[in-house]
Amino acid sequence: MLTTILDILIRMHNFITLKLLEIIIKYLIFIVYIIFFSLYVQMCSLRDNLKEFVSSLRDTEMKLDVCPSDRADMQEELKRALDVFQEKYEELARQMAWLISVVYSSVSLSNYSLRMVYK
Repeated sequence: MLTTILDILIRMHNFITLKLLEIIIKYLIFIVYIIFFSLYVQMCSLRDNLKEFVSSLRDTEMKLDVCPSDRADMQEELKRALDVFQEKYEELARQMAWLISVVYSSVSLSNYSLRMVYK
């Protein structure tokens, strides 16, 4: 996308001053930077949430292991909490897999490597 916009701008070089072209390129690079930064922030947030849910899962499993067998109501509540944590953990794992596939896809990486060549 960025290369096609640059190609159009280069063809229109007679109509656009060099300074204006420089400003447009800076803004395009800035927009790309914002997009990648937002993906990075989202990935970090997901990673932190996954870590919290893993620790909550382990903590709940440990509580379930030490729960007295005569307290069926407590065991039932811990099992329900464990199911909720596992469901949320699976949802976050799916989101992380989607985000990784978007950021590290072959098309995304090839676009990034082309940008690195032009620098």
